[in-house]
Amino acid sequence: MRSSPGVFLALLLLALPARALDPRFEWQTLETPHFEVHFHQGTYRFAQKVARAAELSHQRLFPLLDHVPSERTHIVVEDDTDFANGNASPVLYNLIHAFAAPPDSRSTLADFDDNVYELIAPVWIK
Repeated sequence: MRSSPGVFLALLLLALPARALDPRFEWQTLETPHFEVHFHQGTYRFAQKVARAAELSHQRLFPLLDHVPSERTHIVVEDDTDFANGNASPVLYNLIHAFAAPPDSRSTLADFDDNVYELIAPVWIK
C-alpha cells in the first residue's frame, strides 16, 4: 500500500511544534491580556519579567503597527541553554521562544538596562 505525499506532509506539519526538552520540566502558564507565557520550574521570576515586557511591547508597538494578532501570542520561556536570545514563528500560531540565560557581557543585549524587553520587543514584531 502506497501512502500519499499529502499524508506525509500533514504528519510533518503536526510534528513541527515538537521539541526535545527535558521531560522532567513541569510547565505552568501566566496569562496576560495579549499573551500566554509558558514556563517551567525555576523560571517563574523571569516569566513574570517576560510577561511585563511583552505587554509593554504591545502597548508601545500597537499604535505604530496598527495590527493586533487575532489570538494571544504564546511565549515559551526555556532555561535549557546558555544562549541569551529568542526567536519567533507565526506558523500554525504566534509563538515566541525566550531563553532565560542572562546575556554575556559581550552580547549587545547586555548593553540595555532592560534586556528582557530588548529580547521580546523585536521578536514580537515578526
